[in-house]
This record gives sequence, C-alpha cells and structure tokens, in this order.
Amino acid sequence: MVQTINQSQFIDAFKTMGRETQFSYNALCALFDYFEEHEGDAYQLDVIELCCSFTEFTSLEELNNFYNNNGHPDNNFNLEELEYFTTVIPVEKGHSYLVYNF
Repeated sequence: MVQTINQSQFIDAFKTMGRETQFSYNALCALFDYFEEHEGDAYQLDVIELCCSFTEFTSLEELNNFYNNNGHPDNNFNLEELEYFTTVIPVEKGHSYLVYNF
C-alpha cells in the first residue's frame, strides 16, 4: 500500500515520532524536496532511519570540527570534496547543510 504525503505531513511525521527537534524546519523542507526530486514516488518514509543517516551542520566550519573530532583528523572539507564522498543537501542558501553520514 502506498500513501502520497505532502511537505506538511512529512514534517508532522517527525513530530509524531518525537523527532521534531532533530532538524530545523528549513532542513526538513530541504530533505522533503530532496527526496521528492531524487526518489519520486518510490521512497518509503522512515523517520528514525533519516535521523540516523543525516546530520545538520550550521556551517562548513562546524562540519569540519565534527569530523576532525570523530576520527578524521586534519580533514578540512570544501563542499566539492564533501560531495565526492557523500550526499550534501544545502539548506538556507548554503548557510547550513544536511550531510549523509559517512
């Protein structure tokens, strides 16, 4: 059985699962748009899986600090390099990013 949802229902699914603070509102909108564009009608929504798979960073500096402190010393990624390794979804015109954890 397939159910098509809109952006509001997508965001509500995070609230229902108690994950409404996992990502900013703008990041949830960007994530919805990403899946709508890249997955089409075939994506099965799993809120917990998305929360485990993506991290929101408010800047490239924050992202680099995270990876430098978690086993990747001396890595200073620019966006092009990061996109080589993983999926990066820009949020708020490049002021923050959703990154598929790698």
